Amino acid sequence: MDVMHLEDEAKRVGATTVEAPFRASTGKGEDKKVAEFKAHIPKTLADAVKIEGERGVFERYLQSLAIEVQGKKRLELDTTEAGTRKRASYLESVGL
Repeated sequence: MDVMHLEDEAKRVGATTVEAPFRASTGKGEDKKVAEFKAHIPKTLADAVKIEGERGVFERYLQSLAIEVQGKKRLELDTTEAGTRKRASYLESVGL
């Protein structure tokens, strides 16, 4: 499945998506490149399951959970003062 064109798969399976803002960057300092763009994401959990199936959604959940757990542990190990992070705008796009 092409995640950059999720709306195509959603149409095939009768799911609903919303267009959400994203931001990606690479590099640091003068070499930093930033892109702001929009991509379709499932509107609800039920739509995500229609698009990817229960197993696919569960795998993504576990991957996300692992990243969060590792991030919390990383914060515990870091002795420098961390900055505050903004809530991801794509979560706001679906009302979370």
